Amino acid sequence: MKNYDVVILGENIEGITASIYCSRVGLKTLLINLCEPTGDDLSNLKLAHRLKQQAKDYNVDFLQTSIHFISPKITPKIVYTEAGPISSKAIILAMGVSAKKLGIPLESVFHGCGINYHNSCVSSYLKGRTVAIFGNNDSCA
Repeated sequence: MKNYDVVILGENIEGITASIYCSRVGLKTLLINLCEPTGDDLSNLKLAHRLKQQAKDYNVDFLQTSIHFISPKITPKIVYTEAGPISSKAIILAMGVSAKKLGIPLESVFHGCGINYHNSCVSSYLKGRTVAIFGNNDSCA
């Protein structure tokens, strides 16, 4: 079984950044990628690739695998992966979030073509246009 000080689940900008900070203070760090790298736009993908190179420079270990089970209540914590069990003193969950859908007719058909959930990604595209914001409670599109 491989042993780490910190295991980070999620190879996104947040996860990579956490891995850099952990390694910089001397913690043996593993970053587990649970899926193919994605980003909201091309600039985020470029940033993620640059951050990943920086993390490699700090000797962060990387693994692409799936997680079967996590035992967070024991010490050390055990992450059971397709590649085998991994023990760690700490686990950081950096798996991102997904937008809460509104459930309106044709919402999925027009996603990305008129309906958007992340205003920071499309704000430059919408500059100078008339937009409408629909929402309920804690979500909007």
